[in-house]
Amino acid sequence: MRSMLVTAALAAFVAGPLRPAPAQNHSLGWVVPAANGVHSVDASGNVQSRTGSASYAATMNFDNSTALVYDSTVRAIMQIDPVTLAVVGTFFQTPSFTSATSVSDMLFDSNGDLFFSGTTGTAGVFKHTPGTSTFSTVYGTTTFTGGVGSVSLNYDSGELLVTERLTGSNTLFGARRDGTMTTVIGTGLVTRYGTYQHIPTGDIYSGTCCANGGGGSNASVLVLRRGQSTATSLLDHPIFRGGYSPLPDRASAAQQRLVSSAWSNGTGGDGVWQIDIFGATATKLASITSNTHKVVPIYGRNLQSVATGRGQWSAQVNFPQHAGKSFVVALSVRGLRPPAPLPDGRFVPFLPDPLTPLSISGALSALIQGNVGILNAGGSASLQLDLRPLGAGANGIVVYMVPAVLDPAAPLGLAVLGDPLPLVIEGI
Repeated sequence: MRSMLVTAALAAFVAGPLRPAPAQNHSLGWVVPAANGVHSVDASGNVQSRTGSASYAATMNFDNSTALVYDSTVRAIMQIDPVTLAVVGTFFQTPSFTSATSVSDMLFDSNGDLFFSGTTGTAGVFKHTPGTSTFSTVYGTTTFTGGVGSVSLNYDSGELLVTERLTGSNTLFGARRDGTMTTVIGTGLVTRYGTYQHIPTGDIYSGTCCANGGGGSNASVLVLRRGQSTATSLLDHPIFRGGYSPLPDRASAAQQRLVSSAWSNGTGGDGVWQIDIFGATATKLASITSNTHKVVPIYGRNLQSVATGRGQWSAQVNFPQHAGKSFVVALSVRGLRPPAPLPDGRFVPFLPDPLTPLSISGALSALIQGNVGILNAGGSASLQLDLRPLGAGANGIVVYMVPAVLDPAAPLGLAVLGDPLPLVIEGI
């Protein structure tokens, strides 16, 4: 069985015979926190709503089972069903959430720690370890005097991208997760709830917050090109006049796009929009009569690792729509771009290297186990990494892990490719 899976996986990752193009490999839908509650939007634009408290930051839980949404009334990060929007429980609550916009953005790192940003009241970048009742300050107002609008993942380094929230043009920083260093990456962004990196190009996108032309920008969406220091306009749309959080969709998709929440400007610009990255065109997916603050891919956390000891991690693969199918998690240390093209138009969202075939053949069983197999009835599987045999010299290396679902009936035998997880080796 393993040899069959390895053969199929290698054919997918290295390329195979040309077959008809698949679906775009885009997300299944999105959870959309908004000023009037929480909404879900499917891939066809159908909307479900749970009206109520203003909701701001959101992400999928580390196990991909529920969405985490910051509720401004109870001042807590709540767990909700990403499809029905029913409240499942409270993920994290603290008296320190003292402002309606205390939590404006959040993400999990490769250790399973939750990082979140605060804009007013308790301002800065903070870290919460799931299962505990406290959080720590990573960067406070001494570092970011205006508060923080966005904190997101730097896929190149596995560290943080942080945007200081100031009036007018904002500055984007690269920031270490341990709070020891920040570096200016670029200026000219206008962000409030989300600034995100596009994995295939390394470009970084932000909206223009509450109005087209905010911060001196005549744009609906801004882009900071990789290697450039000042953001420029990607799109100036006559209706979509202020994106909040333009999030890149799956990196493996044949058509690369952003999905963005929007400012409700009274001219039909509210709701959720899709933006063709390379064509710089926008299409409205769904109308939601409110400021929408985020878009979070439903069941989009297909791989998440959690540190279990020094140099040790447990990781969960999760593709709930592909229960019972074969999966692989391939590794590379070569980097992310340019992504490797597949004959059907999709991309392998990292650069395969000599580590890649070794990682899925069983040759690295002393370091990784469980990364080739069958998804259970819930579409999940677990794998273990113990990288201590590499020694302290491996600390700081970023290992890129890409999950894939194999299906003989799918083009190239590859049903879906998840986004890469950059795992930072540390603690050895």
